[in-house]
Amino acid sequence: TAIDHFRELYIKHLLDTTIMFDGVPEVLEHFRTDKKMAVASNKPYRYVAKILDGLGMTGYFSSVKGGDNVEIKKPAPEMLNTILEETGIDRDNCVFVGDSGVDIRTGKNAGVKTVGVTYGFRPKEEIMENEPDILVETPLMLKEVIG
Repeated sequence: TAIDHFRELYIKHLLDTTIMFDGVPEVLEHFRTDKKMAVASNKPYRYVAKILDGLGMTGYFSSVKGGDNVEIKKPAPEMLNTILEETGIDRDNCVFVGDSGVDIRTGKNAGVKTVGVTYGFRPKEEIMENEPDILVETPLMLKEVIG
């Protein structure tokens, strides 16, 4: 099928033009020792894992979830709730960082603080419309707003 063909091509080429934003390695290192970090993506897990591995990011995260790891994808809170349970992170101490309206709604649906980033996947207007608790324009700003 066309979907099978897409999946075959995507898994082979998903790292062709995928790069980390400037500042992301520094932010990951900054939080590595005293914060638990996780990934919550609606992409299937095998794609997420390959991207993280290909970018050398795998070791930074306590939990990684793809859309096929849960029954109901984001913006439902299930994925984030599962991560909180697995990692033992208290909801009051969780900050969900996202680059789409779906991400901001996911954090709100899970009852955690949200940080919208304007340098990612979706337009700044979409992030702002979903009213994140905090808005940042560069990865390095995350070091300032996350205690």
